[in-house]
Amino acid sequence: MKIRDVQRFAAGLKQVGRLSGFTLAYAVARNMRHVEPILEDLRNARKTSEAYNRYDKERVELCKVHSKKDANGKPVFSQGTYEFEDEDFAKFEAAMEELVKAHQEAIDDQERKVKEYNDLLDEDVNFDVYKVNIDILKESEITGNEVAMIFEMLDHPDGEFQAANVEAEKPVKVEAEKPAEAVA
Repeated sequence: MKIRDVQRFAAGLKQVGRLSGFTLAYAVARNMRHVEPILEDLRNARKTSEAYNRYDKERVELCKVHSKKDANGKPVFSQGTYEFEDEDFAKFEAAMEELVKAHQEAIDDQERKVKEYNDLLDEDVNFDVYKVNIDILKESEITGNEVAMIFEMLDHPDGEFQAANVEAEKPVKVEAEKPAEAVA
């Protein structure tokens, strides 16, 4: 299983933890014990350095100083970005250039960490997934999305997933309609 799949699996375990039944609860708890250390490693890999945090704080402060202000003198922030007047944006860009120069090492280090994190997500990780018989979920209120998220821990008694009590329909022969003749 890829580490990015472990994130999905863990999210699914947390979601189905609301369902009742000892067997499912035990499987969720047992599988969470395996995935928690992996998730902790991911959280640690995502942490930013103090130097980068200082840079980012100063960057946000520059945005606030140079951005357009509302009637109350507060920075205008919409759709996830600060808004700038043209002349203020030029000043902001010049100040940002200096800030980047001053913190280039921290920025480069953060970019390296982001790449390493993304590479980490594609690494394989092995652990024994504790499986449960899919039949324990028949009467539950589990959603299709939740089934997909915990798919690795679902086991069918016959070793395959089969739809119960569904008869195959006989194919229906459909003939194309003959075009109506033109009426003159």
